[in-house]
Amino acid sequence: MPEAKRNLIYTSMTVGQVADSLGFVEQAYFSRFFKRTTDLTLKAFRLQRREI
Repeated sequence: MPEAKRNLIYTSMTVGQVADSLGFVEQAYFSRFFKRTTDLTLKAFRLQRREI
């Protein structure tokens, strides 16, 4: 998960590109996995980190 967070914060990669780079076959599964492990949606995570 650290690599996913790093890519979401510091790159302009799309969610699909991040999911693909981590070996997820479907973006939807990556989104659900991310929410389960962080308690945040991908959009909420990016917005929260950019405000800091």
